[in-house]
Amino acid sequence: MRKSGVPSQTVVCSVRNDLAERVNEFLRRRYPVKTGENVRSDIGINATTVQKWLDRSSAPSSWALVKMISAYGPEFLAAVMGDTAPAWLRQSAHVERRAQIEAQMAALSQELQGMS
Repeated sequence: MRKSGVPSQTVVCSVRNDLAERVNEFLRRRYPVKTGENVRSDIGINATTVQKWLDRSSAPSSWALVKMISAYGPEFLAAVMGDTAPAWLRQSAHVERRAQIEAQMAALSQELQGMS
């Protein structure tokens, strides 16, 4: 008989799978090409290890998740938490993403001016 308050192994596996899938979605969205090499460059974890995550033959360790939170900030953490992310985190992710888009727009605008 299961003890009250202790999640079953099936539930834990499901949560791990959901987490791993959200990590993969974030990394692939950020780096559609050469995902493993780019992530290695960002967080210092072997590209082969990252590729194993992407192939779903393993999942990121707690330490790897901490390194990704440090490298990718609130946008990563909100993506990984999904629907359970608190409003303040979703807002931080939104502000961060807006700043990234504005920086890209400024760079493109400067490039266009250089073509004149």
